[in-house]
Amino acid sequence: MADEDEFDAQTSIAPGTPERRVLARHDGSGLVSRLKSRVPAMFPPPPPADLPEQLQLLLQMRAHRLRRFIIRSLIFVVGPSLLVLIYTVFIATPRYVSSFQVTYQVYQPTTSVGSGLVQNTPSSSDAIDYGTVIDEYVNSEALAQKLDQQLNLRSYYSNAKIDWTSRLKRNASAYEFYNYFSNRISASEGFGGYVTITVQAFDPQFALKLAETVNDDANSMLDGITGQARAAEVKAASDEVTQTNADLNTANAALTAFRNTHGDLDPSQIATELGTIEGTLESQLATVKAQLAQAQANMQPNASQIVQLNLQVAAIQHEIDAERERLANGGGQTNYSSTVADYQTLLSEQQLALNNYQAAQSALMAAKADAAREQYYVVDFVAPTLPDKPTAPSPLISTAETFLACVVGYAVVNLLFSALRDQTGV
Repeated sequence: MADEDEFDAQTSIAPGTPERRVLARHDGSGLVSRLKSRVPAMFPPPPPADLPEQLQLLLQMRAHRLRRFIIRSLIFVVGPSLLVLIYTVFIATPRYVSSFQVTYQVYQPTTSVGSGLVQNTPSSSDAIDYGTVIDEYVNSEALAQKLDQQLNLRSYYSNAKIDWTSRLKRNASAYEFYNYFSNRISASEGFGGYVTITVQAFDPQFALKLAETVNDDANSMLDGITGQARAAEVKAASDEVTQTNADLNTANAALTAFRNTHGDLDPSQIATELGTIEGTLESQLATVKAQLAQAQANMQPNASQIVQLNLQVAAIQHEIDAERERLANGGGQTNYSSTVADYQTLLSEQQLALNNYQAAQSALMAAKADAAREQYYVVDFVAPTLPDKPTAPSPLISTAETFLACVVGYAVVNLLFSALRDQTGV
């Protein structure tokens, strides 16, 4: 134990350190020779000979650890970074990026013409965040499959001219294709409701074509959101026209049957004519009575003129009574007052049915016009452009990202192993 205490005094190794634990596994006799026998070939050239032997051993152990740290750093940090640099400079196929920004507009039509039977503006439209809808659609598998059908993306991205790390497998499944394509397209929603969409391709022309197709598909998707509602609107308006047309036909048939039954084209007109005749007779009767009164004042009661005037009064009164009877009971049938009232009711029902039919026709025309018009549409206020140079992968950025990731990963792993050694005493 004396040798161990002397060694501690000369080297000042604190208790609990890795060096102290290594030395603690040995007893005092031959301590230094045993340590030297364990790691002689792995140490760098020995330190100056004038240093104490224990300090020389400690310096050799620290130099060995520094060498291992450098070697591991070269393997796990510098090596991957160098491979990424070589890949991005000499192997990777250049990728062209086309970006554009879109927002959406909502067409707000007014109430349909006519009776207002059809309302065109969906009540729930304000509750939908269409920017999020566009974002989710661009990143969806549905769009990937649709673009594959339109542009044959599988064939394009599996071309043999593309480097093997960036190339899609020819027999890729639908899930693998979607995972691959999701790395070639991205969408991010910004403040204010606009969406930035970015696509990648291996030549500038295809990148532009892909961006334009994505823009068109997003526009079709957004407009199709209300397609079902607008189709239902047109159907409702069409059903309304059918119903009002049936009501109009029923009203016309009832009016025609009434006229055929009573033998008059327009009972109200007949009644008016009868009233006019009665009024004329009343006027004539008043004139004759005036002449009779004047004659009676100047002549004898049995004078021939008075007799003649009395006969005229009686005749006119008889004619008036006949016309009144005709107007009252229609010649023995239903009286004209009741007939005219029934006729006016049927006429009013016919006019109401006609008005409803015309309003329904106008509503149907408005619904069809709204259905043909885009209700929701995408506006590309920053349109897709033709990229003039490849922007990915960037050797400097890719190498720097790899280097930083490896440094962080290596540091974390190294700390974990150090903590493990401290806990286990290895």
